[in-house]
Amino acid sequence: VAKLERYVKLGFIGDTQFNTPEVVGFPIDPPTEPTPDPTPIPPSSPPTSPTAPAASCDILSVLISLLNGIAGLFGSSKRVQAVSVAQAVSQGVSGPSPVFGARAFDAQAAPQNTCDCALGRPVDPALFSDDIQQIGIVNATATPTLGMRVRKYGRTTGYTEGSIKLLNATVNVGYATAHGNKQAQFVGQVIADPMSQGGDSGSLIVDASDNRAVGLLFAGSSLATIFTPIDVVLTTLGIDI
Repeated sequence: VAKLERYVKLGFIGDTQFNTPEVVGFPIDPPTEPTPDPTPIPPSSPPTSPTAPAASCDILSVLISLLNGIAGLFGSSKRVQAVSVAQAVSQGVSGPSPVFGARAFDAQAAPQNTCDCALGRPVDPALFSDDIQQIGIVNATATPTLGMRVRKYGRTTGYTEGSIKLLNATVNVGYATAHGNKQAQFVGQVIADPMSQGGDSGSLIVDASDNRAVGLLFAGSSLATIFTPIDVVLTTLGIDI
């Protein structure tokens, strides 16, 4: 259906020769699938956001044309381990979202990734549509902001909506690699309400009101969905919408 054209080579915690994320144009080894238990880390000074009720929705999704097809072929199992507000407070976590549990960690010791994304080229473009199911055509971008209502259509959970709860978050995500289980740290991520499940990774996060692309979903849990700001993804891959 589609051919992998290029992807971002990640740096893992413990890597000694990783400086910056690298876009690989002709991969020798395909990207590996992550394990289901990444560990989120709260930013040192998170922004303030409106208080939100505890989310009960555990569904998610949204795909755009080519990403829709690729996500269907390479469904991800990336998930984030979340804790309750009471647990977070008891562990000294500050922030507007009940998503994070604190763990002692030296952030300076970990390579800092900004996105986990790839670009595929369809073998037959006629098989794809620019029209996202239940959303429509997206032809512009928007910067994520606290409280913004967003939506998506994903491979596993279909159409879901939520609100952005945290900006500039740092999270650890577990990956199963050819060299064993490893963790990669991501910075500058966005946390939203729970609106995804395994297999929804690659969904395009869209502004709920104006059909502008806001981010690319890549991880989540029963308490949160994590995505990368769309401008970071587009700049990294050298593409536009």
